[in-house]
Amino acid sequence: MGRAVANCSGIDASTTILSRCSRTVLRGMRWSPAPWGLASMLVTFGCSSPTTPVAPPTPAVDAHAPSSLTVGMSVGMGADAGRAEITAKVQGPTGSPLGNVPVAFATDTGTLSADQVTTNDNGIAGTTLTASSSAHLTVNAGTLSSRLLVPSEPPPPAPPASTGPADRPSTPGPGALSVSLGASSALTGASMIFTAGVQNAAAPESYLWSFGDGAAFRGLSASTAHVYAAAGSYPVTVTVTDAAGRSAAASSTATVTDPPPPPTQATPTPSYTVTLTASQSSVVVLNGSILTAAVSQLNGAPPPSSYAWDCNGDGTTDATTSINTTTCTYNTVGTITSKVTVNGTGATGSATVPVTVIAAAPLTVDIVPDIASPAVGVAVNFTATVTSAGPIPAAFQWEWDKNGDGTYELTIASAPSPNTQSVTFFATGVKSVKVRVTDTATGRTATSSALEITVH
Repeated sequence: MGRAVANCSGIDASTTILSRCSRTVLRGMRWSPAPWGLASMLVTFGCSSPTTPVAPPTPAVDAHAPSSLTVGMSVGMGADAGRAEITAKVQGPTGSPLGNVPVAFATDTGTLSADQVTTNDNGIAGTTLTASSSAHLTVNAGTLSSRLLVPSEPPPPAPPASTGPADRPSTPGPGALSVSLGASSALTGASMIFTAGVQNAAAPESYLWSFGDGAAFRGLSASTAHVYAAAGSYPVTVTVTDAAGRSAAASSTATVTDPPPPPTQATPTPSYTVTLTASQSSVVVLNGSILTAAVSQLNGAPPPSSYAWDCNGDGTTDATTSINTTTCTYNTVGTITSKVTVNGTGATGSATVPVTVIAAAPLTVDIVPDIASPAVGVAVNFTATVTSAGPIPAAFQWEWDKNGDGTYELTIASAPSPNTQSVTFFATGVKSVKVRVTDTATGRTATSSALEITVH
């Protein structure tokens, strides 16, 4: 009858053996005939712990569903050019090969020997591609899909038709047929070339290649190419059969490695692109030009916080501002490269601009009296004015020779132009007045001609 579950409280209180049970499981219930003709029920009692919650079961994984699709190819060369053997290996969730899985092959050029193939017990399905040029091949197994480029050499030209007796196999060379095969290495997804060395063979020979990944290729060329889809070491075997029916084989190891990862792209550093302009690209020495920095923020750079100005290009900061403009005054004649360095939190940038500084133009000074021919004892005002082809400085040093004896009796340390001095003559005759000016900033000087007046 299976089993039944009963609550211990439903048992007679005299059944003390069950008094400590909260639940009682009745197992193996069956009826048996009693000696007196009645049926008796055999019951097995047992106590069980209170029921605890059980987590829902994990959904079962379909062990027969394809979870890995690996595609390889063997490309014919020489006499086998234009033909490639394509293999697809299908594996389940545990990595074991899956047999009886439909695999679909499709190509954009050439022809396939079969476009629908079922995997064998080793999880392998294969087809032959014949194409005179490279082809893009698509392979599908279940929900998995793979696309690859299959390179191909043009097929060799057909041999000329024989005009004599039927060709016969060549006579084998002396000695036993021998085959050698060297080790090879390549990256995953790249063609690996295999070439068999054959001695003492009766031509023509046929070659059966086994590449260790489930793929095989049969052809007439001593060379072939194979592409491995996964890294590892693969045993490669070539079996050569000559026209005399003799066979020999050689083996080697193909070492396949994954290509190195692409170089890590460095995280762009916040920075500034700066363009510096001067309001005047050519200035007279000791004059100034207004410099302005135009700033572009790159790679998340914050707004600039300071501008360091090197006006004369000697590597020393002459001024630091929080705005993008300043005035530079140039003290040296020549081409000066002014520079600004823009700084912000975690970012910087700089720019330069050339400024041509030219020498100041020469100075001239002339004197004009307010009375051309004064009388004795009358004061005469002499006005000296400085002129130049360039800018006129704001102030000069003035030296006056009021009596024409060559000695400057009056010196004025700094005064603008024009400058006027009053002179009174107390004797008749021709009198002379002269003035000399000095631009103390540039050292330029100018001396007037002696101005002569007649006192009567």
